[in-house]
Amino acid sequence: MRCPVPATRLALLALALSPLFLLVLLSGSRAAPTAAAPARQAHHSPPRPAAVADALRAQGNGPTARALAVETEYDALRVPDAPALSPAQAVSIELWLKRKRATGCSALVSKGRSNGYWLGVCDGRLRFSVGGQAVDGATVLAESRWLHVAVTYDGATVSLYVDGTLDRAAALRRPLDRVATPLVLGADAAPGAVFSGGIDHVRLWGLARTATDIRADRYATLSARSGLIAQWPLDGDGRDLAGGHDGADATG
Repeated sequence: MRCPVPATRLALLALALSPLFLLVLLSGSRAAPTAAAPARQAHHSPPRPAAVADALRAQGNGPTARALAVETEYDALRVPDAPALSPAQAVSIELWLKRKRATGCSALVSKGRSNGYWLGVCDGRLRFSVGGQAVDGATVLAESRWLHVAVTYDGATVSLYVDGTLDRAAALRRPLDRVATPLVLGADAAPGAVFSGGIDHVRLWGLARTATDIRADRYATLSARSGLIAQWPLDGDGRDLAGGHDGADATG
């Protein structure tokens, strides 16, 4: 005859088989968690130059959508004459351009092609002249894209730059004479030589800048600097942020 199972054993057996008891038992026997491995740091590659340029343009620096678009004489910006616009010892000019296909010569910055200083493009290459004597660049400028160009002249040597790199340096000995004509952006001081394309962020200096400075400041809108005569951002108007030499197109 079988012996009856005591009630206490039946109660313990029922408890052991219950889902709640099993859950508690399993959770209690789980091993203590180990320290989590440190998360790997995300690797961020340095921004590409193009991305940097786009960001700076979005802040209004470097070439922007509001650049001076030149198609005719009426689009060129004319700045009234002032003695400061005719530096006597040295000069530097910096700007951004986007040119269309064209032959012959077209002016970027002109104080007089035959008697003043003149920066332009002739058959695709940069040209700078003083008193009618000219030095041409070596590189044919790309069409339909923004390029930064610059020229420096110290009374003895002309240096032409494209995108911060020296394009050509050549000897030129010609005085920077005082010329009482308007300074024109995008055309000649006399009618003609209209530049076809875009011009932006033009700066005029009364000194010969270094290659390092030109390269470093290409995208910058500068505050007051020694030797900086004028700075025309050309963001929808002809205001000069440096010397107050404001300009206007032929329509006013």
